[in-house]
Amino acid sequence: MNRERFDSILDTAVALIDNEGEAALGWNRVAQALGVKPPSLYNHFDNIQSLRKHVALRGWVAFADEATQGCARARSPEGSLRAIANAYRALAKARPGLFAVMNTTQIALDDRDFAPIATRLLKLFDEPLEALGVSAANRVHAIRAMRSAIHGFVHLESAGQFAMDANVDRSFQWLIETFVKGVVE
Repeated sequence: MNRERFDSILDTAVALIDNEGEAALGWNRVAQALGVKPPSLYNHFDNIQSLRKHVALRGWVAFADEATQGCARARSPEGSLRAIANAYRALAKARPGLFAVMNTTQIALDDRDFAPIATRLLKLFDEPLEALGVSAANRVHAIRAMRSAIHGFVHLESAGQFAMDANVDRSFQWLIETFVKGVVE
C-alpha cells in the first residue's frame, strides 16, 4: 500500500466532511473530489466501511490530541476531566461531520488500527480518575458515565434542543462540575 496516497485520500475525505457534512463521505463523492474513478479507491480501502473507519480514527486522534494538550495544562485531576470534556465538546462544535463519523462508526477496541488510540483515550480518562481515588473496578463505570453525559449534552446542543433562556456554556460547566464532584464523593 502506498501510505502517502492512503493519507491523501483520508485527508480529502476528512476535508469533505468538514466542509459538507457526514453525507459527503461517500465512495463516489470522495473519488470525484480526488479526480479519480471510484474503483481506484479499492487500491487503498476494501470498501466504504474501511474508509469510514479510518476517517473515524482520524477524529479520535484529533480528540485525543486536544484532550492531551488540555490535560497537560490542567493543574489537578479534576482539571484533566474538565479538559477532556471541553475537548470533546469543542471537536463536536468545530467539526460536526467528523464528530458524527466518529460516533456512528463502530470499531472494536482490539481493532489493530484502533487499539493504540483506544489505549491512549482510556489512559486520558483513567489517570485522573485513579488520582481522585476511583477504584479500578469503578473506573470503567465512571468513564462510561462521563462519556455518556458529555455526549448526550453535545448531541442535544448540536440538534438545537436547548431553547430555554439560560447560558448553554454555563449548563455544560455545571454538568461537568456535578460529575467531578460526584466522582470525588
